Amino acid sequence: MFIKKICTTISLLFFFLFITPACSVELKDKNETENTPLQGFSAGDNLVWDGARTLDKLEIIKAHKLTIRKNAVITTGEYPLTIQVDELIAEGGTIQNFAPNTQAAWGLRGRSGGGIQINAKLARGNLNVILRGENGGHGKNGAITIPGRHPGCAGTNGGYGGNAGSLQVAIETNSNFTLNWDNFAGEKGERGYRGSVQNGTPADTVFPPCDRDAPDGVDGEAGNKGAVCLKMARNEEMDCEL
Repeated sequence: MFIKKICTTISLLFFFLFITPACSVELKDKNETENTPLQGFSAGDNLVWDGARTLDKLEIIKAHKLTIRKNAVITTGEYPLTIQVDELIAEGGTIQNFAPNTQAAWGLRGRSGGGIQINAKLARGNLNVILRGENGGHGKNGAITIPGRHPGCAGTNGGYGGNAGSLQVAIETNSNFTLNWDNFAGEKGERGYRGSVQNGTPADTVFPPCDRDAPDGVDGEAGNKGAVCLKMARNEEMDCEL
């Protein structure tokens, strides 16, 4: 009887040792699915975009019909957006990477826009797409120290501009659909100048103790425009502008 109990205990121990990891893997997969950065819809859904909306993760839209209202402004930021629909109804709304004049913090590189991909079996109306990189942050100006004796604190470098996102559109049936698009590289951040600020704040000025012998900062560089590939009807070839 004692030996039988030991065997039963050992059997149960091995059972839980092998079952528990399997349960853990199943829970992990569930959590990973819930946190997957995309949003999907069934083929029967009819979606309407109206007003301002800003992406905070990669997003994939799959629906029967998507209507983009006139006052809709979808800002993707650095995140990719994919739209796969049977029918796209555009009423003059806008999809953009960044709003105009969006700029990185002092001296930082601007963010690059996320790719925008649109696939529709039927499209009609008027849609605006603006590819834009974020502008690089400006360099900080140096404070004036002792005029006539020191050149002042050195300025810092400007940041590089971000790249514009890419655009790919594939339409099978074009029912008076017009796509208006534009493409802007992120602008360079301007350099900061040595010894040019009498009074300032720590947010935008280099104060002593500082390097007073270094010259002005260096301008950043502008980013690049994005690639655009368009196929506006089934019988057309994909036309790309790189």
